[in-house]
Amino acid sequence: MNYRIDLAVLSEQKQFCRFGLTLHNLSDQDITDWSLEFLMDLFIQPDSITHGELTQIGSYCLLKPELDVLKANHHFYCEFSIKTTPLRFYTDGLKDAALVCGDPTQRHQIALTPIALASPLKNRAEVQPVIASDLPIIPKPKSIKQTEGTYCLTSTSQITIHSEIAEKAAKWLDGELIGLFGFKANSIGKSDIVFKANPTLDEGAYHLVVNAQGISLESGSSLGFVHASATLLQIVKPIDGTNDLTVPYIDIRDEPRFKYRGMMLDCSRHFHPVERVKRLINHLAHYKFNTFHWHLTDDEGWRIEIKSLPQLTEIGGWRGSDHALEPQFSTLIDTHGGFYTQEEIKQVIEYALERGITIIPEIDVPGHCRAAIQALPEMLIDPEDKSAYRSVQNYTDNVLSPAIEGTYEFLDKVLTEVAELFPAKWVHIGADEVPDGVWSIVQNAIN
Repeated sequence: MNYRIDLAVLSEQKQFCRFGLTLHNLSDQDITDWSLEFLMDLFIQPDSITHGELTQIGSYCLLKPELDVLKANHHFYCEFSIKTTPLRFYTDGLKDAALVCGDPTQRHQIALTPIALASPLKNRAEVQPVIASDLPIIPKPKSIKQTEGTYCLTSTSQITIHSEIAEKAAKWLDGELIGLFGFKANSIGKSDIVFKANPTLDEGAYHLVVNAQGISLESGSSLGFVHASATLLQIVKPIDGTNDLTVPYIDIRDEPRFKYRGMMLDCSRHFHPVERVKRLINHLAHYKFNTFHWHLTDDEGWRIEIKSLPQLTEIGGWRGSDHALEPQFSTLIDTHGGFYTQEEIKQVIEYALERGITIIPEIDVPGHCRAAIQALPEMLIDPEDKSAYRSVQNYTDNVLSPAIEGTYEFLDKVLTEVAELFPAKWVHIGADEVPDGVWSIVQNAIN
């Protein structure tokens, strides 16, 4: 590569770091009329930059140097400061960088060397050896009793259902046995895996027994049957040289320790396609999670189709140098984005419900709304609002105004469609990180 950046921490204090950035022109051509783009999550103090002028929006930084010509095989050097605690990780450095020469649509990729930290890591925890368990069940069940012996599942083994509420779990178990072990239960054969209803068990609880007679999964809820299946999948082992499986003799009684067991995936900052989202949800089912928190909107992207406001995804779903949303995070040159249609979301919701998982959508308001504001400026920008603020992610224009009708029209349309789409009892609205200085016009009116 013809260009390289070295970034070094020059000095650090409790809440202050000074950096040195060196851009090397390794080519045999002089660079004229140039500027430097790079991505860094931390906020650079604008008046701290040397030998250039810096503009920053979120993590996107544009440096216009004082040096008009960067000669071949020469370098450009500047320093800047950030009010932050001392850096400890290589990932705290630059995420991406590009050189712009003349035409702003023409960008040249720059190689990044790992950041040179000022001091070594301290208090590094000693690595403890991992001790393998005969039954690595996660999370650990409430009660486990294991005895000598194993049960073998063969080509004649059949999954038998004695309760309608077990149908989804049985279907999921059958599919996972195929996907993980290449084992297909026979539609006609010996009832080796039996799902039985037990109304005495609470929601999510199950009783799994493996003995000489076969495998019994009991529960009083569809969620409990999914959990029983997940435990069974964790203790099944393939028999070398055959298509058969072996399961240890065991008696497990289990129930959830916590009512809410969830994980959040942020698809607004980094978009993930539907199949990847499903893959994560399927993993969650293996470990008995019951909630998937789907972060769908933020400053850097709007990912959910709102049919009454198509601009949200047409404009707010994409970021890049030629889009309304500037590049952010780890993608500087290429366009990054995408969104989920309502039909795709319905498919994901159904997929999750089959695995005992409820999806809670997150629509971030009133802060973290830059993607929406850029997509709907006529509706969401208040021309009379002179508030001056900077969010923790370095934005100065990402908060909804409560003083205009467009905000309430926006909220009504978005939340109505979201509530109709998701069967969960909750819609998460974020409501965090609204910076000091917002809504000054409203405050003045009240005063």
